[in-house]
Amino acid sequence: MALSIPDYRLHLHATNTSLHVFNFVQQKIGGEVIMDIACQFTKENLKIPVRHTNIANIRCIYELENWLEYYSTKEDKVQGFNCPGCKGFTKFLDFGVDYSLLNVLATIKQFKLEGQIAQKKIGLTIGNQYKYHAYAAPFKDKKKLNIPGTSSMMGINRNNQKCMIYTIQKEQIQLSPTQQVIQDDSSYTIMKMQQYLLQKKYKSGKKQIQQLSQIAKQVSDDYLQNTWLNRLGQKSLKNDIVFAFKKILRGKDYASLLVVYFVHFAIWVDYELLDSQNQNYVQKENAFYLKETNNQFHQIYIVGGKTGPYEQNKQFSRIDVPLDPFVVQKKLKVINLVEIPREGYNFMGGIHNGKIYIFYGQRRYVNAQNCIQDELLNSSWRYSNGKWEDIKKKLLPRYDGSSFIVEQTAFGKIMIFYGGLTRQPDGLAQPNCQQQTKAQIFLFDEEKFLGNQSEEFPGFEVTFIGAEANQFRSLCTPILSVPYYNGVQLLLSGEFLKHQLTGKRQIFDFNYSKGQVKLNVIFSFEPPEYALTPYQNRTSAGVEIFTPIHDSCGAILFGQYYSILQVEDPSNRNRGTTTSLIKINLTNGQVKLVEYEDSKSTQDRAKQYLQTLPAIETQRINIK
Repeated sequence: MALSIPDYRLHLHATNTSLHVFNFVQQKIGGEVIMDIACQFTKENLKIPVRHTNIANIRCIYELENWLEYYSTKEDKVQGFNCPGCKGFTKFLDFGVDYSLLNVLATIKQFKLEGQIAQKKIGLTIGNQYKYHAYAAPFKDKKKLNIPGTSSMMGINRNNQKCMIYTIQKEQIQLSPTQQVIQDDSSYTIMKMQQYLLQKKYKSGKKQIQQLSQIAKQVSDDYLQNTWLNRLGQKSLKNDIVFAFKKILRGKDYASLLVVYFVHFAIWVDYELLDSQNQNYVQKENAFYLKETNNQFHQIYIVGGKTGPYEQNKQFSRIDVPLDPFVVQKKLKVINLVEIPREGYNFMGGIHNGKIYIFYGQRRYVNAQNCIQDELLNSSWRYSNGKWEDIKKKLLPRYDGSSFIVEQTAFGKIMIFYGGLTRQPDGLAQPNCQQQTKAQIFLFDEEKFLGNQSEEFPGFEVTFIGAEANQFRSLCTPILSVPYYNGVQLLLSGEFLKHQLTGKRQIFDFNYSKGQVKLNVIFSFEPPEYALTPYQNRTSAGVEIFTPIHDSCGAILFGQYYSILQVEDPSNRNRGTTTSLIKINLTNGQVKLVEYEDSKSTQDRAKQYLQTLPAIETQRINIK
């Protein structure tokens, strides 16, 4: 359905295309470019620049009012068309405001630099971590004129500080690395709030004066919810490690490495894995992973998984990872335990008081009629004292569902199951199948579901509220989520967790205490760029599933979510994957990727840091 002119204006203001500009300049041009600051239609100076996200030409840019006028002349506002500037195929919903350039234009106006801009052009330099700097394109025989207030992180304006330095001191203040991190995080949060205020302003329209107090209160509430984690300290660390299994090619055969990141020490360690026959271990796709820490090891459990497009197994294994990141140990054994009762993949579960609980699971196989068949396993097993037992819980049917575990004051450790389908899709697109709208809460202490036990399936209805009230089908595939604030889980990534299933990715708050899901507007301005949940690849052998994040629980430290992300090269999947640490700031939604480093470099750096601490802090660590 086409948007009205006011709604389309709102869409443009709510969409920031700066990141796409930065990526284009870095990847296609080389990090520096001279660009027009004139509208492609009128050649007049820009006031509010508008671009589309799939940039093919840096000169393709329009003044907001001119673009709205062009939009009004088009009869078909839904289907794709050729951009009048670059002639590339695009859609109206792909357009938005280039807020970084808007900041540059505002600075030029503030310092009255218009007369020093040659031929309506400026220069733009993009550095690491998307730091950018703008300068006036020089006249002949003149040097570059730096434009103050334009150094940013991910399109974040630090205009006030930079302008003060430019006008009073005319020199840069040297910040320590810690001060720089704090400043960048604060700037990013301010940018998110600016975008939020802009959206609220345009939504309120003519009534904005009357609604100003309501808007201010809502902004205040949302801002407090997004910043409460700033108050957390070192005790917010939930797990000491995050991990991933990395498949590599050795000669003609595959092998898997276990890549571990020790969060407290910022140390990477990778281990070769050997199976029970002392052969190279190869990971199973769509296996389920659990982890816990005892006095001797970090322990990682592997449950089920796929060995082929239509083959599953009963694997139940454990890997013992040394607690000390400085221990030199290159190989680890994958210890086989008692197999699970049925083969499958996509299990869910948790560990409590030394017992392992496994739920659900799926199978995909070729039946006797040579047809591909999906099967939902409503499993509920408990592993204790070396054996599996069926605890026979009443699970709602939930194909490709999701879950998370939290500690709750009244009920202790609980597990919430939600989303998915009421049955296997049988070849249909999952958003078109019957969605499972009911959730269930499992109480580990009592080994039962919360609710009326006389009901066939104790549980509660989940509803979407607010502007995205019809989005339930977006939960039809597994969701990556993290703890947010009391009673709320942040739904970060899913295959269909996006606007109208084909649009921009979105992030939601799941208030499981009320059974409500609501769009998180601030986080949705800049959602994670990469897929974080399993997705399908079609190969000559059939459909294969790639899992970007194996350790979905990750770790949380100082308001940051940590895990290890693996990204495929889509042009050549045989090249393997790139491995990075993904950090998501739970106060403002900023996503950072930290490249993998070799173990020795990170260990040496950690030792240097540790030696600067008081002796009492390092007594428990053997630093050689």
